[in-house]
Amino acid sequence: MEPNMGNPAGRLRRWLDALDDVRSRGDKGIMEAAAPLVGADPNTMAGRTAVMRLGVTLADLCAETRLEVHALPSTVSAELLLSDFDQIERAVDYF
Repeated sequence: MEPNMGNPAGRLRRWLDALDDVRSRGDKGIMEAAAPLVGADPNTMAGRTAVMRLGVTLADLCAETRLEVHALPSTVSAELLLSDFDQIERAVDYF
């Protein structure tokens, strides 16, 4: 199922899905996998900087997602919706 790109959680999911298989290769793997996503060369300073900016973007999407979930009506359990969200935030910490 394709994530909904109309909200921060969907955009975040897209990036994390793209990077999931390279986490085991450490920093170099993440750098090599993420660089094409941002149109950069991972062997240059500009490319590594672009990947780090992607990390900041992902962290911002995490924060936006939390805010939007907490802004939902009180009939929706934000705690339940975010119960596993810390796993996503830990994945973003790889950047």
